Amino acid sequence: MEKPKKILVAYDGSPHSKSALDWAIRLGEDVGAELELVKVFEPIVRQYTRGDYNITEKIAAQFAEMEKTDRQMMEDAKHFCEGVCKLKVTVSVLKGNVTSTLLDYAEKSGVDLIVTGTKGHGVLEEMLVGSVTNKLVSLSKLPILVVKDQHESTKTSLHKIAVAYDGSGYSKAALGLALDMAKGAKAEVFAVKVIDSLEIARIYSKAESGSMTKMLEQDPVNQAMIAEAQAIAAAKGMTLSVELLMGESVTATLIEYVEKNGVNMIVAGTLGHPLLDQILIGSVTRNLISVSKVPVLVVKK
Repeated sequence: MEKPKKILVAYDGSPHSKSALDWAIRLGEDVGAELELVKVFEPIVRQYTRGDYNITEKIAAQFAEMEKTDRQMMEDAKHFCEGVCKLKVTVSVLKGNVTSTLLDYAEKSGVDLIVTGTKGHGVLEEMLVGSVTNKLVSLSKLPILVVKDQHESTKTSLHKIAVAYDGSGYSKAALGLALDMAKGAKAEVFAVKVIDSLEIARIYSKAESGSMTKMLEQDPVNQAMIAEAQAIAAAKGMTLSVELLMGESVTATLIEYVEKNGVNMIVAGTLGHPLLDQILIGSVTRNLISVSKVPVLVVKK
């Protein structure tokens, strides 16, 4: 997967969408991409209709005024972008269902990456499967970067990326995109694999005596995984550090690593089955989005 050339920002003027825009500008500068700022106006028609479902003139006028306000907001956002960066920036105001309209526009416009903000309510947000962010993550075929509201990382450069890696096809896709983005940003990339108790038991039963860390490193399965990951990096002219961590919870172990090591972006892959993604609320990728304080880039295989 190549680095993005066109980045779509889901923008509505809220603090979390402004955080998303901050990240989009930084990434755009790092990889040389253009920005598309998109606001979707979703009129709640049924509440304001007569029996024949024709919107009254009064409500139509209200919608027109709201659309005018949105267009001015987007022009202000474009002016802001042009004042802080030299990227090509375009803005659009669309009508319709927010999720489907954004995804349809992204597909037709040749967008490579979607950036969206979220308020960051942790477990509560995890429960709100109907939220726009959750729907975008579940349904988007494109990589999507989820940015938490006004996190301090929005004020720093992208310097350290952690990839949730297990050697699977979708984690390789995540690693490939992380490396491409890191190259432009001159950031370090760490492939992090969390090894749970079942795998530790397997390794322990077959390994010679020694420390657990040494056993993990000498395990043939892990050695092959590390070699393959580093070969992916080498093919792109980059170096890669691979970390093997022990923990019962992949999410908790990754988050602890991120916080201790100053990582400011997590990249995670997913199989890309929309309905399945929506059902599996406990999946590692979805948990990372919910819990992580730093942006999480979700890459579909």
